[in-house]
Amino acid sequence: MSEHEKLKISTYQIVWLVGAFAPVGLTSLPRELNEYTQQSGWMFALAASLLILLPIRLLVNLTSRYPQQNFASILESILGKFAGKFMMLILSLYIIISTAFSIRIMTDGVITYLLFHTPKWIIIAAALAVSVYAIHKGAKTIIRFNEFIQPVLFMTFFAIFILVFNKSDFTNLLPLVSREIQWRNGVLLSVYPFFHLLALAFFFPFTANPKQLWNGAVWGTQIINFTFLILFILNIGIFGSTELNYIQHPGIEMARLIELPILERMEIVFMTYWILYSFTLFIVGTYSGSVGLQQLFNRGPRSWWALAVGAVVYVLSLLPENIDTVHQLELLLNQVNAVMMFMFVPLLTLADRIKKKARS
Repeated sequence: MSEHEKLKISTYQIVWLVGAFAPVGLTSLPRELNEYTQQSGWMFALAASLLILLPIRLLVNLTSRYPQQNFASILESILGKFAGKFMMLILSLYIIISTAFSIRIMTDGVITYLLFHTPKWIIIAAALAVSVYAIHKGAKTIIRFNEFIQPVLFMTFFAIFILVFNKSDFTNLLPLVSREIQWRNGVLLSVYPFFHLLALAFFFPFTANPKQLWNGAVWGTQIINFTFLILFILNIGIFGSTELNYIQHPGIEMARLIELPILERMEIVFMTYWILYSFTLFIVGTYSGSVGLQQLFNRGPRSWWALAVGAVVYVLSLLPENIDTVHQLELLLNQVNAVMMFMFVPLLTLADRIKKKARS
């Protein structure tokens, strides 16, 4: 039996699998979104949480029309063999590159706040070694790991939110609509929390039915966006719109303000959460890239593809000169993500409907 015939995941598992798709750069996103929207960024985040439901609904509809098929087969059925393989290659490369940049962001954060003199290549190699090992154990291990660790991380994150709540001045959110909003950049950045969401397509064969996939994806995306929404509001409340523009990792700096008798450096707790969460993303991203290339070329065991993808991710993560370059490249990739989610997915659905009508 193939792997997808042996494994069927529940709605609860889909929720936390989608939760693993939130980008590592989510902790610095409040600063970037604030740059273009000021204190009004929370409204953009709220709108994005509703807007993202459209491409998710369309993707779920595809799984109902092509049950038990992987995404590569779906693309080839709709677009033809050549165009389908080409789009699968684009999607796989997108996920591989975005995973590489995510690892680099985590690495720079670890060096800044924890391992001050550790070379980047050691941290990146360690992260990829864990990812490749998890992929070698199969999708069941990845899904079970997320099912266990994600709720713990979620509760830890919100415990930190509660501890800094009384340090926030929510008058910083006024006026609700800033006069200096840059609408185009604000809209593009508001969909950044769903930077890796297309990786969900590589888990289609594991879903028992479209209704489960829809329910799990909706809850998972709303958890991601709710987390960012609270993070943005608290960052504005604590630092203010002006000061926030000069803080590289406002989420980590926010944790530094917590004072507990037993912990002198509360940001270490936040960093522990951040690193553990980052590993869930690296594993899912590396797995998705490996599956995509394996389905594209239809040969070789997944473990070998995981090693190849890990090597590519390693090289790509070391190429940018500094963290500012990484953020700029991620913003460009985020535009690609927006095009794929809000243009390619609807066009793919439209092409499927036209093709089916032509046949009938």
